[in-house]
Amino acid sequence: MKKKSAIDTQRLKRITQAIINLPTLPTVVAKMIELIDDPSSSARSLSRIIKTDQVLTARVLRLANSAYYGFPNPIASINLAIVVLGFDTIRNLGLSVAVISRLARASSDEELLDYTRFWEHSAGVAVASRMLARMHGFRSMESEAFVAGLIHDIGKVILSQYQTANYSKCLRIVNEQEISLAAAEERVFGVTHAEVGNWLAGRWNLPDGLSEAIRLHHIPLTARVKPELTAIVHFADILTRAARVGSGGDPLIPSFYRGVLHRLPLQLDENEKVDLQFYLAEYLQEMEQVDSFINIVLGRLPKSEPDSDELEGDSAEEVMSA
Repeated sequence: MKKKSAIDTQRLKRITQAIINLPTLPTVVAKMIELIDDPSSSARSLSRIIKTDQVLTARVLRLANSAYYGFPNPIASINLAIVVLGFDTIRNLGLSVAVISRLARASSDEELLDYTRFWEHSAGVAVASRMLARMHGFRSMESEAFVAGLIHDIGKVILSQYQTANYSKCLRIVNEQEISLAAAEERVFGVTHAEVGNWLAGRWNLPDGLSEAIRLHHIPLTARVKPELTAIVHFADILTRAARVGSGGDPLIPSFYRGVLHRLPLQLDENEKVDLQFYLAEYLQEMEQVDSFINIVLGRLPKSEPDSDELEGDSAEEVMSA
């Protein structure tokens, strides 16, 4: 993919300048983000910050008590949640809840994204990202991988809300010409949701690793800050689309970059291709345990069923052999 040019930068600037009344993250989240780079941060300081927001406290506790984590006894306080699930997990759960609460308020205009299915896809990528981090030796990155997967497509929400007419044009192009949503965005705007999402992450002062995963999840080999995290989200997106969980706005499965194997030791089949069927089986088993968790993260959005003919583009096997 070409390097960012001055023209690309101007196109992004033109689009973002038209965005007014951009939702801001609450102060409590800004303080949680500050803890990431603060060597003196502690469980007590995180607990104190979260407890200043009663809604956030309640949702984080519901998540901590969900079957997804499988803790046998009730977790009745943020302090205990941090002890049981860990500092990073609770901080990233709080970040997830806050970001979704700011972005999941869009109307479900039929000409734009199906937001229910969009957030189902995002949550599916989050679950797949956490699973892949756990399976391949990146346990310290599990909760961060979850957040990265959850917000990897936030640029689509911004474009659909603040560039409504042009985004409707993008979706019409997708349906009429059977190309990816990113390709349609490039054609209409000159930039893609990945670049707009990266811009939003910068405005919100999200950690550099998350910003990079948002910007490069379709071209993961250029990642430098946390290349393993971007590689995880890249494959998690492919896996979620192959499993037909939710919708990312088009029915196509993104191309897989084999160079990812140098960063993420994925299991191969007898033909030296990524064993997609193995990962699909693991992923679908994981998804069976997380319905309630996803509903909590997404604020109880109703669940929809994927269309049987959703994947009309390249088959998963064809994509993985690329």
